[in-house]
Amino acid sequence: MGIFGVRIGIYLTICLPAFVWGQIGGQHVYDFLRYPASARIGTLGGVNISTLDADPAMIFCNPASSNPRSHKQLGFTFSNQLADIRYGSTAYSQNVRSAGNFHAGVQFANYGNFRGADELNYPTGNFQAANYVFTAGFSRRFDKVRIGGSFNLITSYISTAHSTGLSLDMGALYADTLHRRNIGVTLRNFGGQINSYSDSDLKEKIPFEIQAGVTQGLEHLPLKLSLTFVHLNRFMQLLYVDPNAPIEYDLSGQEIPQKKRTFDKFARHLVIGAEFNFGKYVFFRTGYSHQRRQELKTLDHGGLAGFGVGGGIRISRISFDYGFNNYHKASGVHQFSVSISLSPKSR
Repeated sequence: MGIFGVRIGIYLTICLPAFVWGQIGGQHVYDFLRYPASARIGTLGGVNISTLDADPAMIFCNPASSNPRSHKQLGFTFSNQLADIRYGSTAYSQNVRSAGNFHAGVQFANYGNFRGADELNYPTGNFQAANYVFTAGFSRRFDKVRIGGSFNLITSYISTAHSTGLSLDMGALYADTLHRRNIGVTLRNFGGQINSYSDSDLKEKIPFEIQAGVTQGLEHLPLKLSLTFVHLNRFMQLLYVDPNAPIEYDLSGQEIPQKKRTFDKFARHLVIGAEFNFGKYVFFRTGYSHQRRQELKTLDHGGLAGFGVGGGIRISRISFDYGFNNYHKASGVHQFSVSISLSPKSR
């Protein structure tokens, strides 16, 4: 366990500075399943389950988003995450008129090379760590509602330690074209480990989550606003309270009671996104995640933590998207996505 303890400690030190606000992490394995699957999703706050258009990457947020408009759409995403972690995804959607929409995708996160050492710091050789998710699913429309599901095969390894898991994503998407409104609901990562990283029979939890969201288009402005509610299965439980925090006193020596922070607890469940279309070929996007901001801002400076901004252009049957997400005042993440229409009919 010495080598893994050292490696994991180094990784956490690099990725999560010690001076950020307390978080509620460390309760699951496979937390990489929450990475934004594309540049567009990243700039909309990291998650969006109520968009229904030709974007194939939306299947990673809501399997019900696979629809006839995404027929033969192929998407690729690449980003260089914090600490030089490389993340990428591929998604494809295929419409079969008599059945519905089939979709498939792959996500990966490569953490690079590490120098192995034992408890006494003697070299034991270099090793690698990476995660992969293979997705396959289906969606079908019933009147104004689309229902979809995806099976995910998860594989993860750190040196010689390997773990696999299975999960199911289920979603529904209601489209009201008359009022330019979409409403989505998802149950993500319902499943568990098949085998753990160690030889133990103990299986760890994966990040199951219930989400709901709405996207509203405006009548006289090419703007779509999205509001997504996340972690609904853990409502009002996203704020970590440090039991070892020092007690504060006022000038008279009386203990200062801690703030209730009710609004903060509620706002951590909200993700806000906006997408402005300059015609059919140029797009601007921005988003905000209050939970990300509260967890990753420093004690004395929030900066733009929690905000994302980006855009895209469409040229014939190819779309290019870029997104920048600010996680901390010291660094941010750039994402690049390309989607190609393999259908002779332009989308």
